[in-house]
Amino acid sequence: MKEDKVIRPDGSDGVYNVLSKGRSNVIVPVTDDGKFYLVGQWRYPIGRYSFEFPGGQQKEGESILDAGKREFGEETGFIAQTWKYLGWLDLLSGNSDDIFDVLVAEDIKKADGCQILTDEDGVDNVMIASIHQIFEMSGVENRITNAHTLACLVLYLRDPEIRKKILGTA
Repeated sequence: MKEDKVIRPDGSDGVYNVLSKGRSNVIVPVTDDGKFYLVGQWRYPIGRYSFEFPGGQQKEGESILDAGKREFGEETGFIAQTWKYLGWLDLLSGNSDDIFDVLVAEDIKKADGCQILTDEDGVDNVMIASIHQIFEMSGVENRITNAHTLACLVLYLRDPEIRKKILGTA
């Protein structure tokens, strides 16, 4: 966290706290039949269990793709044969200068000898959900409240061909 002395838009002096953790990634893992992998984990800052797309911090010197592959394997125990870069999004533009890269993982298979690393972030559940289940979990059930998961889903669904495949409509 850094603290900057600023001049506000109204001309007054102020202080702005900016969180800087570095570059991260979020993976949108899609099954052959158009469903999505989600990971479940306890999130200390919000004090509750969360279902979300896998992802995490990019290590120094690591490429975007290598970071995505590593995080996906660590959090799900799976590997993907096909990767696509969708773009990047601001994490919390009001108080952080961090961004996260959004990757799509497809042609997913269980990795030989790969286990979910539960010790780092507490991921203890991997589930597959349809788009309709995700809508229910993020609305009525309030089990998906993670903003980057929902934003990445929108980014993924902006392609009319993908919308037709996943939603049945362009």
